Amino acid sequence: MVIRETDAALWPRFLTLATEYLPGSDPARMTEMASRWPHTFLTASDEASGETAGIAFGWLRAGCTEEFCLDGIAVQAPFQRRGIGTGLLRAFERAAAGYGARLVSLGSAEGGAERFYLENGYRPVRFRTSSDGTVRTLREYASVTDYETWPRPCEGFVVMEKALR
Repeated sequence: MVIRETDAALWPRFLTLATEYLPGSDPARMTEMASRWPHTFLTASDEASGETAGIAFGWLRAGCTEEFCLDGIAVQAPFQRRGIGTGLLRAFERAAAGYGARLVSLGSAEGGAERFYLENGYRPVRFRTSSDGTVRTLREYASVTDYETWPRPCEGFVVMEKALR
């Protein structure tokens, strides 16, 4: 598996995978952000077939100077559970650090993705909901135990963070 910056040749496959696996991904916004933060738009390709196995992307959080947001990461089903997601995540963290980031943050819905981020050193920070375009924080987590034991009252997402240095 080869993980590299997404160049013009890989871009169409990158966008196809993003829109298939990450609903709500906006190709115009991704194109704009990739022009500003090209090192954080990554593609994992199978060496033998050249098939795009996974992607990761993100950018500097608005209003911040040292916090990158991992906006999306996806690995195609046939390639899952082979360490590709972890490889993409590590490569994204290195790229963000290269831009001077001290922190990576992300929003994750319930399920295996949250466990994946915990296993990769991310800590849950808060639980948020979104309705009518308004995002509200319902819980600031005091610890991982608090995150694991607090019953979520509704649909929402967990903001997770990892310090890079």
